Amino acid sequence: MFFLLRFFVLFFLIFSLQCCSSNTNSESNIIQNARTAFLTGENIAAENFYKNYLKDFPNGEYRLEAWERIYDITVNLRKDKVNALPLLDAMLLEYANDKKLLPQIIQKLANLCSDLFQHEKSIELWIKYIELEILTDSQRNLARLQLSKEYLLLKNFDLALQVLRMCIDDKDSEGVFSSCQIQEAQVLFRMNQYDAAIFLLLSLRSNYPKQSNIYLDATFLLGDIFEILQNKTKAIEMYESILESYPNTRAVITRLNNLKLN
Repeated sequence: MFFLLRFFVLFFLIFSLQCCSSNTNSESNIIQNARTAFLTGENIAAENFYKNYLKDFPNGEYRLEAWERIYDITVNLRKDKVNALPLLDAMLLEYANDKKLLPQIIQKLANLCSDLFQHEKSIELWIKYIELEILTDSQRNLARLQLSKEYLLLKNFDLALQVLRMCIDDKDSEGVFSSCQIQEAQVLFRMNQYDAAIFLLLSLRSNYPKQSNIYLDATFLLGDIFEILQNKTKAIEMYESILESYPNTRAVITRLNNLKLN
């Protein structure tokens, strides 16, 4: 009897090991087939392999790779952002407790929602992103910058201004805080608060070298404001001062020509 019992235990262990080995091989085979199909341009086959992998291996080692490949095929190869949205929603649920991956997924989903004109959802996601403890001050400033743009698209100027004024002067990331201030000046401009916008932009110009992007952006926006205020002399002065250094020279030339003709 004892010998028979040992035989059954041994048989069960061997069977279990074979099942585990078969399952591992199956997982490896599906992933290898998916990778091969993707690298050879067989995108439909690759997508199907990866989808089957996600379905068959809920705790698989290569799930992140599968999600990212399917997303890449959907957005970059098929140019189908609409069907990419549920992919990121699913990833958000799966990696909700992953402190490393969660910020990247939220950021990607917020940008995708904005591209699809789902600005309310994008706003919710940026707010959730900003509340993550793992972020640096610089990352929060960049997120606030994006959040303010979403509010601007909905013409909610007060909330856009409120968010921008929460930006922190982060010494470790030069220019991020000042980019928030440039955006703040643009919001003030849209709100017809011209004096406040001019004061902020002149202050920025005094703190940055003439070749810096912050200085150039501040000067161009000043020219824009002076145009609205019908101060042609000051507008021309602003545009001419950056004619040789502004990245979009054509825009500056167009503004100058219009001012000098009228």
